[in-house]
Amino acid sequence: MHKLCKRIVEDKKTLVGFGDFSKQHGLVKKHPTAPIKKFKNELRRYCDVIEIDEWGTSKTCNLCKSPIELYKNKVIRKKRDGTYTTPRLCQINSVIRCKLNECKLCCMDRDINASKNILLLLQLQKAGKKRPECFNPTNMNDYDTP
Repeated sequence: MHKLCKRIVEDKKTLVGFGDFSKQHGLVKKHPTAPIKKFKNELRRYCDVIEIDEWGTSKTCNLCKSPIELYKNKVIRKKRDGTYTTPRLCQINSVIRCKLNECKLCCMDRDINASKNILLLLQLQKAGKKRPECFNPTNMNDYDTP
């Protein structure tokens, strides 16, 4: 882990935004698994680490801050008898598009979009600015579905 931390920092002043695991699927909900916790603690020895609330980052467009949806593509499959199925729309997992048609975001990986949003939240938090409304849960029931 020492080598990995050194590689991340590379003898530069470094700030790392670390997700808060608001939707962790480990043994205990909302708690990171042991290797992640150990890595975060080790990383703190080399640089500044700020915890970022991840709520809404994977369901919000990083360009216009509108909701996103899974990308749907028309799929036609060939049957064993040589005929084709009728075309139907299928979701492509982890590929998203913005619901706002005027937005330029189309067909982006969900994790890349979320990481760009987390970077924005890190920059805002470091500057002492307010978090955008699209990243705030309206009530506690929403908090379970980022």
